Amino acid sequence: MKFAQHLQEKRHTPWLQYYTDYKELKKVLKRLEKEHKTHSQTFPILDSLPPATRFTHKAIQDEFFNQLEQEVDKVEWFYLVILEKVQKQCQEVMANWFWATHHRPHHAHHQDTAPSPPPSLISHHLHNLLTTITRMQANFLPLNRLAIAKILKKHDKLESTHGGAATKQAMVERIRQHRRFWDADELNKVAADVKSFRWELNKARIRLESDSVL
Repeated sequence: MKFAQHLQEKRHTPWLQYYTDYKELKKVLKRLEKEHKTHSQTFPILDSLPPATRFTHKAIQDEFFNQLEQEVDKVEWFYLVILEKVQKQCQEVMANWFWATHHRPHHAHHQDTAPSPPPSLISHHLHNLLTTITRMQANFLPLNRLAIAKILKKHDKLESTHGGAATKQAMVERIRQHRRFWDADELNKVAADVKSFRWELNKARIRLESDSVL
């Protein structure tokens, strides 16, 4: 299966517009390839010149990298939106759980001092939070990273046949340094916090069930 088809099939439908537009970037490369072929036949000397000095190609090269940058910025923007959302939800879920387990009526009996089970709403929010984080980590982010890497690889392969310079490694490193979605450290931290919280919540449930049996 070609990657473009794989990307199209694996995208999460509500987030479609925020994935890298791989097909559009490929269209620009096809035009660049056509320019290479046309002018290699007409002006073979162009192939011996650095890419930046090939007057017939510079405009398309600029278009490709400008469009790529727009796609990267789009992915980054959506990542930051989701990151802010899950960070806020994480804080709210933990705050609700703290309130449910520490704010009790003063007349509560001694046997009621064990942590109470989380309200159904807390469990529901926790499930939704984990679903969103997992979808970002297992789908949205890896698919976009792969799309960017693959389109740059295609560009470099095309340029290598005409004496052009490779750009993939430098571009990926630049994105890693200046765009937070590539390593997603903050999202990974939220994921770790949520998993740790879920573990503590499960332990509280087990303790409560054990106390009720005894």
